[in-house]
Amino acid sequence: MGVIEVLNLVQPKLSHAHPDSSGTVRLMRGSGRRDGDWWYNPVVADPEPARLFPFYENLAEIEEDLEEMNDLKVMFVPCSEE
Repeated sequence: MGVIEVLNLVQPKLSHAHPDSSGTVRLMRGSGRRDGDWWYNPVVADPEPARLFPFYENLAEIEEDLEEMNDLKVMFVPCSEE
């Protein structure tokens, strides 16, 4: 599976990852990388969630779903744009 296919699978799922209904989560373009079977993808939450645990829990659920449904091993790396 190539980068474009991974992005097309991952980005729509991130639309529901922010614990605040008005917040967004997006992939940092051009910064993801593959290491063996794993894809490491930096993500940015805007605004930064007030409570981080629900945010991390949402990302973990997406990672699990991608592995179960698409046999895709993804690790999201929360970061800031700065």
